[in-house]
Amino acid sequence: AAFVNLITISMSYGDRFFVQYFLGVDSVAVYGANYDLAEKGVIFLNSVFILSSSASAIRLFENDGETKCINYLSDVLFYYLAFSVSIISFVFLYAADFIKIILPETYWSGAGVILYISISGVILGILHRFSLILTIHKRIDLNLTAGILAIILNFILCFFLIPRFGILGAAYATVLTYLFYLAATVFFAKKFMLPSISQKQIFSIILPNTLVVLLMSYLKPYVGL
Repeated sequence: AAFVNLITISMSYGDRFFVQYFLGVDSVAVYGANYDLAEKGVIFLNSVFILSSSASAIRLFENDGETKCINYLSDVLFYYLAFSVSIISFVFLYAADFIKIILPETYWSGAGVILYISISGVILGILHRFSLILTIHKRIDLNLTAGILAIILNFILCFFLIPRFGILGAAYATVLTYLFYLAATVFFAKKFMLPSISQKQIFSIILPNTLVVLLMSYLKPYVGL
């Protein structure tokens, strides 16, 4: 988890370097304020699941074997997704309204960043569960490889996307980089048993959240939300 967090910090500062280089200091302030606001919320969620589950998973692996460890991580992954998708739904609906309460008006133009950074944070939380598999099997070298490749990709994407899309380009680069980072980690870890969730569980997460988003989107103009 510590190594993944180090990679995350590197990519965060890389984003801001490119935003400043292409768009100037004022854009860095707008991007950074909205980025930090989104990141702090998801970091709290990730911490709740990661800090408690990582130690428990390692202990299960050492004492009860790989199967019980993976079953435990699969349960953690399901509950993590259930909570995180609900949070993403809330962000999708209310991010623009929320920042008008939290941040001065000069930062409102960066509201679009919040959704993408929140999604990136959720991908990061999923990534932690799979990078833990490599850690358990003492393949830190593969974690390192996936992380370095992700940093390189992030810099390349920022270089091309920020001039075209502005600060949203940096947010797009972040989402795409974390998707790649997750895919690379899963690819390296697939030789071992991996946590998974069933299609029924995925459906039980997506359906109610989709209905809530549709309902609240419809009611929002009428109830002032």
